[in-house]
Amino acid sequence: MMKKETTQIARLLEAEYARVTHVEKIYSNDISVRCAALRAFYRMAGAEIQEAGCAEWGIDPYEVDWMRVFTPIERALWHDIRCAGAVLYPQYPVGRFFVDFGNPVAKVAVECDGSAFHLDIEKDHRREAEIRALGWGVYRLSGRECKQDFDEETMTKSAPRLLIDRLVNEYGIGRK
Repeated sequence: MMKKETTQIARLLEAEYARVTHVEKIYSNDISVRCAALRAFYRMAGAEIQEAGCAEWGIDPYEVDWMRVFTPIERALWHDIRCAGAVLYPQYPVGRFFVDFGNPVAKVAVECDGSAFHLDIEKDHRREAEIRALGWGVYRLSGRECKQDFDEETMTKSAPRLLIDRLVNEYGIGRK
């Protein structure tokens, strides 16, 4: 192995190890600790994510055990995202907010609107407007839609899968 390749591998391993220190904090029940850890995690991975482009993972999507963090509707949507081969990072920070799933290269976000967290519609509109002002496209699914599955009887895809497929085509966020 050439010295340049060895140095590059060492640098990548060092960066991944540094992120690991924030992963445990992502599982915290303290929301401020969790948010700070997510921001630090993605800040450290930012260059790798940008370098990979919109259609490849810049980091291992399983580096974090997202099942420990997700709500039930996010879990359901993650399944559709993975089946579609879409590159959408969970709990991605955008400005002062976090989007449920986002691709920072393509600047596209998918939000799961569970009834418990989206009671204030005006607040949601202001939040979405702020994210859009940063150049992001924002797409929303209701909690009920997120839990829809493929209909084996009619052989039709669910609303979430149709949306993810559309975003893969429109934004080029599908793995090649």
